[in-house]
Amino acid sequence: MATSILWVSVFVLSLVTNSMFENLKPYGTFSFFAACCLTSAIILHFFLRETKGLSPEQAALVYAKKSADEPLLRSHNEKGEERVHVGRQHQHHSLSLGGVTDDSESSNLIKK
Repeated sequence: MATSILWVSVFVLSLVTNSMFENLKPYGTFSFFAACCLTSAIILHFFLRETKGLSPEQAALVYAKKSADEPLLRSHNEKGEERVHVGRQHQHHSLSLGGVTDDSESSNLIKK
């Protein structure tokens, strides 16, 4: 899907660029594309969340959060396996041979 969008975008760009050079002159054409890049950079800065240092599963949880204020929590079970959760009130239950265990006491925040 992404490749087809790229090909269509390049095709449209190649059709439009010559007429833009004729009508807007080189300065106007490059100014238009600079404005598009600046607008994209501003939108990405405010709406793309930071996922540096997170695994793909943790990054998916970052985008699953309902708001930016909702923390991403990390906890460990009795086997030492790491679990990542979303939310302020963390209440995780896991089934084991001994019954239901609660590992909410060991939660700590992941840095944003």
